[in-house]
Amino acid sequence: MNHKPSFLVILSLIFIAGFSLRPGITSIAPALSEIQTHFQVPESLLGLLTAIPVMCMGLLSPLAHWVAQRAGIKMTLLIGFMLVAVGETLRVQTYWFSVLLFTSLLVGIGDALIRPVLSGFIKQHSGRYTPLAIGWYAASMGIGSGCAAILTTPVGSALGGFEFGLAIWALPTLLSLIAFSTGMPSREQDSHSVVNVVLVVKRSLIIALTLLFGLQSGLNYAIAAWLPQWLIAQGESATAANQYTFVFIIIGTLTSLSYPLFVASLRHSESRTVLLATALLTLAPICYVANSPVWLLIGLLSMSIGIFFPLVLQLPLAVTHTPTDAIRLSGIVQSLGYLLGGLAPAAVGVMAKQYGVIDALDGIVLILTLSMTVTTGGLAYWLKR
Repeated sequence: MNHKPSFLVILSLIFIAGFSLRPGITSIAPALSEIQTHFQVPESLLGLLTAIPVMCMGLLSPLAHWVAQRAGIKMTLLIGFMLVAVGETLRVQTYWFSVLLFTSLLVGIGDALIRPVLSGFIKQHSGRYTPLAIGWYAASMGIGSGCAAILTTPVGSALGGFEFGLAIWALPTLLSLIAFSTGMPSREQDSHSVVNVVLVVKRSLIIALTLLFGLQSGLNYAIAAWLPQWLIAQGESATAANQYTFVFIIIGTLTSLSYPLFVASLRHSESRTVLLATALLTLAPICYVANSPVWLLIGLLSMSIGIFFPLVLQLPLAVTHTPTDAIRLSGIVQSLGYLLGGLAPAAVGVMAKQYGVIDALDGIVLILTLSMTVTTGGLAYWLKR
């Protein structure tokens, strides 16, 4: 007989899954210089190692709904974790750069399956504790990303090469595979709804959710990628720049952990949570114009992103009725959202060549902030209605 897992088990599964999602991508950046030296490849090819997974998440996320309807939530998650684990394990080879590119493809396809389906899993099992589960999920991704950024190089040095630093992240993914294979019932009750989510949820809301997901992703990616260079251009040392970047990640992660407290204090109102996140976000450019300390600016941006990320993960769950519909809407939102979000760091790079990194990042952050303010205003009004 299959027993429904306890909520503590559900939280454990969510944490393990969230932790293992990002290292397949974020572990690449610390090892880029060693990869280039070893394989002797141009920077354009190096960029594909991180671009391919993001492109897969953008293009293939809607596929998760199709797979989940046929294989079920559990089997889809297991397939996704298996693909990511195989991709990360293959990185231990150092003979062909093409194999390294192939591992990025496997990681991207696996992530594209896991992320929307994990939203359906949360919808299915968390009930009234959804904000807690979502905040836990968002924070676990931040923790996994930070660990990969910090530990990949030291682990590679200790084990004898960058390839081991990359491949070591297959271990938490394998742990996720084992945990979901044993911690979930073998025949979970998937509500296989065949209703077209576009007919259930208004197109205007889908557009707003997708745009908000893309804008917050772009803001996060742009700041995470260019903040160290921006700080160095402002006159900070490389050490201070790395410390500020670490603080940016930590504050965002802690804010995501506190997300259920924000939701509870606002009487579980999605519209009020949207307005709170927007208020924090709009304070950042005001403080920048007022020449406030850089730590205050970074803290406000990090806190707003720390609320927005779990919020955009929760909203597709809040406006749908079944796990299957949540998977489908999450797939649509995340698909186009990741494609939009991936443009922001590239736009900063293009603008930096002509205007410098300070003006480039300032301009992109201002555009994204204003766009998010307009989008969230309309979204909060719709949710309140």
